[in-house]
Formats: sequence, structure tokens, C-alpha cells
Amino acid sequence: MKCLVCCVIRAGHSLAQRPPAGVGGELVRLAAVEGLAAAFSQVAEREAAPSVARAAAFARVVEAFHDAGTVLPLRYGCFLDTQEQVARLLRDRRAEFLAALSRLDGCVEMGLRILLPETAGRCGLKSEIRNPKSETCPARRYLALRGAHYAARDAADRQGAYTAALAEAAFEGLCLNNSPRFWIERGAT
Repeated sequence: MKCLVCCVIRAGHSLAQRPPAGVGGELVRLAAVEGLAAAFSQVAEREAAPSVARAAAFARVVEAFHDAGTVLPLRYGCFLDTQEQVARLLRDRRAEFLAALSRLDGCVEMGLRILLPETAGRCGLKSEIRNPKSETCPARRYLALRGAHYAARDAADRQGAYTAALAEAAFEGLCLNNSPRFWIERGAT
């Protein structure tokens, strides 16, 4: 059995007395050390590999603790061999964890996804080419299509960066450390 650590909380957290079910329906246990606690489940090694069901159960544990107070969530896959190793993690990083919990008190994490319309000039391999000479030579036709594709992609990236800058300006001062983070996701091309 491995200890799958879900999150770090303050000892005395309101869910400490009635933790939710963990990955695979296993009991969520708490290892407490000097004002901190780590919520973990014991998971058989053969069931440690991530799956959609395990990740969803893991997320439910973190969300349950978050709904009741400040948490430091860990990524799925933080496995330690024993409960003593979980306690050692809390002792070794106690100052860091306490500072992070204090900094995050009263905060929530939010995500914003802005869906931009497809660029009108986006080209695929079946697009028309305006240069009739390139139609006679397959290599020229292909290169023209690739050039159009990348030009449209660059235009979409510029529009995305502009939109991200507008959103960042709109949220200035509302984010912890005044540092909202935005990135551009591109669909399959």
C-alpha cells in the first residue's frame, strides 16, 4: 500500500473529524504534525496508476477540504510509502506550508476561458489559392497553402495575445500578488 497525499491543511480543519471517501472509496486519513495535517488515502500499488475515475475521486477529496477551508492541493501522483513519510514531509516543509496557507486564506482559484471566433483567413489544404500559377505546380500550391495557414495562425496568436492583455488589465489588482496568468490555447490544427 502507498499513501496518496491529496492536500495539506491546518490541523483542526473542520473536515478533520469527518473526511470524505478517497480514491477507490478508501478512507481518507490525516497525518498531523505541529499545526499541519495532510489528507491521504492508502492505495494498492496496482491501483496507483492514474485513471479518470481516480483523478475525479482525488479532485472530490481536495474540493471537499477546500469547501471547508484553505488547502494546498497536491497533484495526483504524490505517493509516499508510509504515514511516517507523510508526517516527515509536513515537518520538513512546515514553514513553507504554513506561509502558503496564510497567503491563500480567503482566496479561491478561478479560471476564465475566452473563446475567440475562428479566423476568417484560416486556410486548410482544401482552400482556394488566389495565384493561378501556383495551381499548376503541386509543390508551389502546397507551399502557398502552408504559408497561408501559418499567416492565419500568426494572426490568431496576435488576436489571442491582445485579448489576454485586455483580460489581464481588467483583472489587475484583483489577483493575489497582482499577477493574473493568461495563456493561449490553440485547438488542433
